[in-house]
Amino acid sequence: MFELTFLRFASGRAMLALVVFLTGSSGFATAQDTTAEITALLKERSDVLNKAVKLFADDYERGVGVFDYAVAHLCKDAVHVDLELANGIQQRIAVLQKFKGLADRILKITEASNRAGVARNSEVLQARDFQLAIRIDLLKEQRKMRERKE
Repeated sequence: MFELTFLRFASGRAMLALVVFLTGSSGFATAQDTTAEITALLKERSDVLNKAVKLFADDYERGVGVFDYAVAHLCKDAVHVDLELANGIQQRIAVLQKFKGLADRILKITEASNRAGVARNSEVLQARDFQLAIRIDLLKEQRKMRERKE
């Protein structure tokens, strides 16, 4: 199953190098196989996160739930994964524009809930932070796009 190999260097000092050989039919996965698996897992995670964010936003609009740290983290994870899957600046901009719309929606709901006495000030600040982070990232990507065209 495992094979230990001792290598001797020119200095004469013995150094132990552990060389692991997998036996069986599977062997080592190629870099391409690993990349494909990572991409598939990222797409699956993106689907899960985007569904969860949509459910939250729909519930939140109906007055169910709060925009707390856990939900803010969920939203930020969804952005991160979708950006990781994006190929190029144009796709990154599209992802950020999609999430800017969501962030604007959440902030609007949170501010209205706060005025009605339902949402706490901390929820408004969390929603505002999420919106600002998306706007900043979007502006950075748009700047990169302009710089490439010049």
